[in-house]
Amino acid sequence: MEEVSHKEIYDRLLLLEAEVNDLVTHTKGMIAAFEAANGAFKVLDAIARITKPLITIGIFLTATYLSIQWHGWIMDLHILVWYMIKVRTCLRQGLL
Repeated sequence: MEEVSHKEIYDRLLLLEAEVNDLVTHTKGMIAAFEAANGAFKVLDAIARITKPLITIGIFLTATYLSIQWHGWIMDLHILVWYMIKVRTCLRQGLL
């Protein structure tokens, strides 16, 4: 068996250390990317939670405005209530 000198072992150790440092650098970059993506998904989730009530309010106001413009809201109150029930059902089922 061939003997390995101390200098060869040291050179291999330095090469291995450089590779490990490179791997650590790439791993840190990947972790930062995943953390950024996680933060983006939290923001999108917050926007989705805010959007659902705003859609409900917008539909209610639109239905109220249209019923007042077309016939007067007293006559179409049952239609307005029907739309609100449909919207609430869609929101609970996750369709909106």
